[in-house]
Amino acid sequence: MKNEKTLENVFTIVKNLFWVFYILTILGVWSAAPKYLNLIDEIMKILVVVILLLFFNPWKKTICTDFHRQVVFSSAIFLLFTISFKTILQNLPELWSLSQV
Repeated sequence: MKNEKTLENVFTIVKNLFWVFYILTILGVWSAAPKYLNLIDEIMKILVVVILLLFFNPWKKTICTDFHRQVVFSSAIFLLFTISFKTILQNLPELWSLSQV
């Protein structure tokens, strides 16, 4: 039970860091933000995989709690933003310069 609470706290911290760096990257406030966003992105991927494997493997009966629902929902949103929007944001300066030619 304590391990689950620790995992929940780590997930919440990493998720919040992801959004902070994502917003900083969009706004362009801090030039190092994209580098940290990539790092947090990778950490978040690993964390999501570990949580999903631990709680939703076929050898364990899991009663879905609010945390489990939050992880699944956050994972879906995270995948949406990292797969599509992040790629667009990273290529936006190149696309902008091409449109100005």
